[in-house]
Amino acid sequence: MAPIERATLFTVGSEEDGKKILETYKTMKSDAKKVRQHLVPYPLTHFTLLSTSSSSSPSSAQSQVNNPSSIPPSTFTHLTKHTFSQDGKPYIVSLRAGSIMDPSRAGGHTVAVFATYASLEDMKYYDDEDPAHTELKKMAKTMLKGPPTVVFFEDVVGN
Repeated sequence: MAPIERATLFTVGSEEDGKKILETYKTMKSDAKKVRQHLVPYPLTHFTLLSTSSSSSPSSAQSQVNNPSSIPPSTFTHLTKHTFSQDGKPYIVSLRAGSIMDPSRAGGHTVAVFATYASLEDMKYYDDEDPAHTELKKMAKTMLKGPPTVVFFEDVVGN
């Protein structure tokens, strides 16, 4: 798969707000590190066991409740949960940002950001999960005049 190119155009309320957003982008490429998901054992803190086998007696079930260590280990499936850890590597291939020189030719947008991702998965991670991008969105929310325009595509030229 070819790299994913993405352009984001912002309309910022003031020149000072535009500078704040651009300052954040100066470190975004190095701050944005992909978090890898993996499974780890889930600590079991409570369980209830009910036996419905026809050969079980109420006293047998009560015995299991009173003495859970009497239950053979093979009775339980290994429980897991999803957890995340940093792999320590930036995942944005390229990032460029700046003030638009002639906003009248850009539909009133005042800040442009161009990013390259190795895959669509990486771009979606940036949009939906990256903590650095989440912080940027929170900060910029009050500075923008409307939502940003975002376009992305798979590069077919390959320069």
